[in-house]
Amino acid sequence: MLTIPKNLYSDRRLTELEEKYLIYMPIAKYESIDWIKNYYSDLNFKTICDDDDERKRCDVNLEKQYTYDDLRLKTYEMMQKFCKNDHTPGKYKFFAKLDFDTVLDKRYLYDVIRYISDNSDRRIYYGKTWPQDGFVEMNGQFYAISGKLVDELCSCNMLYPTRAGEDTYFAEALHQCVRENLLPEDKEIIYIEYNNEYCKHAELNTDGVSLKLGRRVANKM
Repeated sequence: MLTIPKNLYSDRRLTELEEKYLIYMPIAKYESIDWIKNYYSDLNFKTICDDDDERKRCDVNLEKQYTYDDLRLKTYEMMQKFCKNDHTPGKYKFFAKLDFDTVLDKRYLYDVIRYISDNSDRRIYYGKTWPQDGFVEMNGQFYAISGKLVDELCSCNMLYPTRAGEDTYFAEALHQCVRENLLPEDKEIIYIEYNNEYCKHAELNTDGVSLKLGRRVANKM
């Protein structure tokens, strides 16, 4: 399993990538768009809201309402929207899905975006790995794919969700697209493991900071 080296780029600005990368964030009505837009104000990312979420800072509204138990279906509709409305072949070198309650060290995030974008012609799947029977799943807190996988995913007839977890569903759909559309010798996916030191889930405690995010804070368990 590969990892992205620490401090890979001395210049962590992403301005040269312009619109070549995109991050999608599914967001619930009880999660603050204003807070998350401020924290990631320097990134190209979109908030993905349900159809009944009328907040002005929703970037994309889906056609249905979803519960936590329906996130696989929300992911399916989200990716259908992305492929139809945001994607054209070769447009993106990097695409990621990020949860509201995941806090990333942005210096590290810049390295991740830059590294995968610089290698966008390869099939890179990045995240916290959970090997499954026949494919590798990345934990839903944060996962990303390279431009080559973006194009292949959007060019295939994407699998409809049957498994419970949204992260499991996405991984299965991605691997099925690659396997169905490519010759046997052309199926390699490079898996890159994320660094837990820079990716915190649901809470962050450090010098002078105690931060909690997500369902537990909103009493939506």
